[in-house]
Amino acid sequence: MTLITEPPRVRRSQEQRSAETRERLIVAAIDCIERVGYIEASTTLIVQHAKVSRGALQHHFATKADLIVAVIDRVSEELNLRFDVAALATAPLDKRVAAIVDGYWAVFMGPSFRAVLGISLSIAGEPALATRLAGCLDEARESYGVVWQELFRDAGRTDEELSAIRRVVMSAARGFAVLKMLQPRGNHDRDRKTLCNIALRELRNGSR
Repeated sequence: MTLITEPPRVRRSQEQRSAETRERLIVAAIDCIERVGYIEASTTLIVQHAKVSRGALQHHFATKADLIVAVIDRVSEELNLRFDVAALATAPLDKRVAAIVDGYWAVFMGPSFRAVLGISLSIAGEPALATRLAGCLDEARESYGVVWQELFRDAGRTDEELSAIRRVVMSAARGFAVLKMLQPRGNHDRDRKTLCNIALRELRNGSR
């Protein structure tokens, strides 16, 4: 007779449990804001959705504003961390352009961006939060610029020109994301390819 024993359980450290709880709260906030809007996404609803205690929320985020800032930071992280910059930097230019456009496209078409869009449209009456978010976005833009400089330093463009191309690409991807909300049946794959072609043409023009 063979005895079947269960594998030993791996005990999580306090740091791991804390990180997991924080992650659940951020994900729950994104889900709730996307589903019911920023105003209706109360901390009570977010706590219930995350299946954690109110004390856990207050431990990680003293105020709702702190949680909202974390949501904004999450989108910034997603925009920069969807690709391996060091590995991608050695790829042909068209592959690099496709990778960065596809990365932005995936984020802007996803739930995190829709939550951020809902936040942005709802905080006119919260100037303190708006100021904090503006600061977060300034830091994010700086990090985006570093990535572009690493990926496209061989394109023959100045930092200012790279920043201009990046702003066009990101603005267009955001615009297409909003358009998809209004016209979900549109040819969005064609739009993505068009954006890739525009970015590639602008970057190639600098190396001539």
